[in-house]
Formats: sequence, structure tokens, C-alpha cells
Amino acid sequence: MVKKRRSIPAGPVVKKPRRKRDLDKQIGSSLFDDFDKFEQFFLTHWKKFCFAAGAIVVLAAVWGIGSLIQHNANNKAVTALNSASSMEELVAAIDEFGDSKIANEARLRLVTMLESAGNYDDAIAQLDAVLDSDCPDEQRAQVAISRAYLMERAGKVSEAAAVFAEIAQDPNLPVQEYAAQAYYNAGRLYLSLGDNANAVKYLNQARAGFKFAEAQAGMQDPFWYAMAAKLLDQINSAPAAAATEK
Repeated sequence: MVKKRRSIPAGPVVKKPRRKRDLDKQIGSSLFDDFDKFEQFFLTHWKKFCFAAGAIVVLAAVWGIGSLIQHNANNKAVTALNSASSMEELVAAIDEFGDSKIANEARLRLVTMLESAGNYDDAIAQLDAVLDSDCPDEQRAQVAISRAYLMERAGKVSEAAAVFAEIAQDPNLPVQEYAAQAYYNAGRLYLSLGDNANAVKYLNQARAGFKFAEAQAGMQDPFWYAMAAKLLDQINSAPAAAATEK
């Protein structure tokens, strides 16, 4: 006799809560709406997207080409300015590449040649170009003092004396030594012009800058301070010598 299997009743069917089904449906509908909106937006504005992407590519290409051109121009300037050896070659290279970062080095080389040839006015013009550029403070001070020396050599002694005095009073001088040098030369030139009052004034200014160091044991006067002291001694001893002769 065949035994009948007992049927095992199926478990209860778990149904999602209605709220959960509604939430899932709402999320799906929202996502579909978002995709649909994006698709509609893209179809409406695809030309603008393409234009923007193309513009970015063009700008990147232009920047790359510009950088390459600038690099090649810099290399050309460096080669021309460094390879120029004669006065004529330097003048031509500076005229063409005067805005280069190394143009001032070429100008200073040209100044040496012009000074040797006695072309002081042209040399001063080149130094003026250096001073008009964005050069470091140290170089600016050296060039300004060199310019005053060239003015003296060109015979413009009174103008050179005034320029030296002006340089010495520049608050942007990088070191006190430049002020002492300028004060000394202003005093020296005024003395050569017979203006003893201004000579003593500026020579004393040159000496005054060294007062802080005189108290230090074993320290000797730096060159320009010592030179100023020597000239002051000459000026002070001159009346005594004149009185002795009488």
C-alpha cells in the first residue's frame, strides 16, 4: 500500500510593504526623469558643449605654440647677445634683443668698449638703459656710481659731484659702503671745484657712516672712509700751512 506523502504547507508569502513599493517606484521614476532631463538638455545644448570643448583644445594648442615660440626667441636672444664680440655686433644685438633678461650684461660689456674708445656719452646712455630696466638693487647701485664716474671723465665735473651726492642719499642703497663711496667722491669733486664747504660736508658724511665701527678693537677704516679722512686732513692742514708760509 502506497503511503501518501504529507504535503508541507508553503510558508507565508512575504509581501513588500506598500510604502516601500511606492518609495521604490518613486525613486525609479525620479531617476528616469533625471536621465530624461539630461538627455533633453544635452540634445538642446550639444553645440555649446562641442564649441566649449573645441575652444579648450584651441587654447591649449595656442599656449603650447606660444611657449615654444618664446623658448626659441629666448634661445636666439641668448645666442646673439653672448656671441657678439665687437662694438658693432653688440649694438646690433642690443637693438634687436634689448628686452631680453640678459641684455643688461651685453650693455655693460658695451659700456667698457665705449669708455675705452672715449665715447662717454654713448656709454652713459647704455648705463641709463640699465637703470631704466628691472635690475637688482646691488647692480643698480654699482651702475649709478659708474655713471657718475663717466660723467666726471666726460668733463661734467659739477654734474658728477651732484649725482654722487644724490646717490649717497638714496635710502634704497643695499649696503652702507656704496653711500660712503658716493659721499667721498662728491666731496673729492667739490674740493677740485674749489667748493670747500660742500667738500667738507660730504667728506664728513662719508666718515660719519663709520662711527659705529670705530669702537670695535683692532678694526681698521674701510677704504672709502679712510680716503675721506685723508682728504679732510689735507683740507684742515691747508690753512695751517698757509699761515706758516706767511
